[in-house]
Amino acid sequence: MERLVKWCTFLIITWASHFSWVAVSWAVDPSLLAELQFNVSQDTMSNSTTTAGQSSIYLGGVYLRMHPKTKVYLGAEALSGTSIVKVDTTTQAKATSQDVLLGMRYNFGKHEIFSVAAMYGVAAKVSYDLLSATSVEKWSGTSYMLRFGVTPNLKGNLSVLINLNYYSATYLKETSGDVVSRTALFPTVGMSLEY
Repeated sequence: MERLVKWCTFLIITWASHFSWVAVSWAVDPSLLAELQFNVSQDTMSNSTTTAGQSSIYLGGVYLRMHPKTKVYLGAEALSGTSIVKVDTTTQAKATSQDVLLGMRYNFGKHEIFSVAAMYGVAAKVSYDLLSATSVEKWSGTSYMLRFGVTPNLKGNLSVLINLNYYSATYLKETSGDVVSRTALFPTVGMSLEY
């Protein structure tokens, strides 16, 4: 009888450990999503003087989801941007932005073609260079970004990104302590690869 109890205990432990391994394997099947996006624009405004502005924004992101059936991704994005504005007929200013954003993305719709994302910027920085001056102002602060996207699949794990982004940042000038706010609504296009 003692031998039978030991044998049954061994079978139960073996079955339980195998079941636990299968459950963990099913629950954790991570996939990685890498993205690269960009936006380049130029505009001209007519006023008392003609003021032209041009800007470029680049975004690169890495997202992780723990299982293919999960529609939620957690990840991070790096933002790099440059804006050149003609202040008057003789003066130009150049603002160079960098940011690191942490956040979440949710895919939905047929074949998960649509997505929404929310991100918080932990390291928003700007170098503001009034090109006629000798010094460069440094700004630092926080930001957030909201996004709606359409991601049609090209082939296999490769997809096209078409996104509309809302970006808002609040900076503190390091020299004067003045607060500067910036908001932008801009589209981006790019590619994503999931593996």
